[in-house]
Amino acid sequence: MGRYPNYERATAHRDRCRMKDPNNEETREYQAEHLRKFSFDLAAICKALKEQSRKLKAGRLPANRTKPGSRSQTR
Repeated sequence: MGRYPNYERATAHRDRCRMKDPNNEETREYQAEHLRKFSFDLAAICKALKEQSRKLKAGRLPANRTKPGSRSQTR
């Protein structure tokens, strides 16, 4: 007997009782497709995501600076 003897039973129950949300189903299908594409190799998935993020043009926004001595009048 394993460390969690009721694990299989609990996960099967969770899967049966899970709400069928179209958005969640679509996300799960995409995840499964993505995993199959990389043959469930986590290192290959991480490498592909890093390459994809390098191609994105994301930057930082400038800091929102206030003048010294000025305070917000929320009181």
